Amino acid sequence: MAQLIAMVQESGRYPSTKADDNTERALAAWLNRRRKDAREGRLLPVFRDGLSAMPGLQDLRRVASDEARWQERLAALEAYRGSGQDWPRHKATIEGLEHELGVWLHTQRYKARRGELAPAKKAALNARVPGWRSGRLRGRKPPG
Repeated sequence: MAQLIAMVQESGRYPSTKADDNTERALAAWLNRRRKDAREGRLLPVFRDGLSAMPGLQDLRRVASDEARWQERLAALEAYRGSGQDWPRHKATIEGLEHELGVWLHTQRYKARRGELAPAKKAALNARVPGWRSGRLRGRKPPG
């Protein structure tokens, strides 16, 4: 545990199971076993107390998967708009990709209005899908 804490403090990152260094891979395997123990409620108190000082230890995988999913949705929205489609709708009667992207986009707009959307995400939306905040025009579609 002391080696893990020292590595994280020194490098600013957690060990990887795909690292070239044998020591780092061993630390990553040890950490994965402790995470499994924690999920199953078997983590010894000494490890729980020692590892609790490390920020975001339990949330690393979820944060990474959430960010990857956000980037995938952004790319899908960019491709959807690039194919000549209007902004996706989120109403319950809509199905498939349009609904999925519509709900995601609706959530991004909601977060932006409340000031909860990360500046980097807002910038990515502005750069890759300009006009994302306004969306569809109400009423009839404009000609052409």
